[in-house]
Amino acid sequence: MDRTGHTLEELYQEAFTLGFDKRRVDRLVDHFEIAVKFLVHKIDTEGWMWRDNYLREHVGCAFRTGFTNTVSPIILELLFRRYPQWRKYRHTNQRTLL
Repeated sequence: MDRTGHTLEELYQEAFTLGFDKRRVDRLVDHFEIAVKFLVHKIDTEGWMWRDNYLREHVGCAFRTGFTNTVSPIILELLFRRYPQWRKYRHTNQRTLL
């Protein structure tokens, strides 16, 4: 589901319906930020490809945070609102999985 047209309020409300309060969502966005910085560096320097799944696994393992795959698209959209320049990596470097 594309969430680019959603307001911040709508994104936080959707996360809340999944059991995540604003503080927890913001903390996850901060954790994803660290993982995205690493991934973007690897894309630029070593030709890695964008993987949402990599980001979820990295954040889950590195920060021992529990969250579901249903909330990670919300987290990514909030992160892209902070750093719009990263959105291009997701759309131009993602391979199609068969």
